[in-house]
Amino acid sequence: MENNKCKAFIECIERGSISAAADSLGYTPSAISQLITSLEKELGLKLLVRSQKGVKPTSEGETLLPAFRAYIAKEQDIYHIASELKGVVTGNLSIAAYPSVATNWLPEIVRRFKSEYPANTRVSTSTSVRASGRTCSRTSSRIRRIWGSWSTQSRCRMSGYR
Repeated sequence: MENNKCKAFIECIERGSISAAADSLGYTPSAISQLITSLEKELGLKLLVRSQKGVKPTSEGETLLPAFRAYIAKEQDIYHIASELKGVVTGNLSIAAYPSVATNWLPEIVRRFKSEYPANTRVSTSTSVRASGRTCSRTSSRIRRIWGSWSTQSRCRMSGYR
């Protein structure tokens, strides 16, 4: 079973449409549809119900979804451990910020960060109003630290990053 099929299935469920999953994964909608169809044939089960309004998991798809997530998580664990053994820093960095910070500062910060850590690095940002002021304040102070001092120590001290 190929991991890109599993990722496509998970994204379709999480995003609610093949087009949104394609945008998220950098594929065309046709390619995502082909991956899902191939996965369904491989397993001998229909996993998605497609409609004009989007996609929903079938009962079989709903049952298998946690297993697909676990499969992808284990694969990421393997790459993470292998990277650590090689001395490469990997992980996920999530940033919550005010829209003005996200618009004006984050693009350059994220670009610099990804150039420093190109392999196995995933950066996600959020400007959700659900983020509390306290969260945004802490995040903004971390951004100032990164922006002001781009040393390995300050990057690695960031929350959730090893």
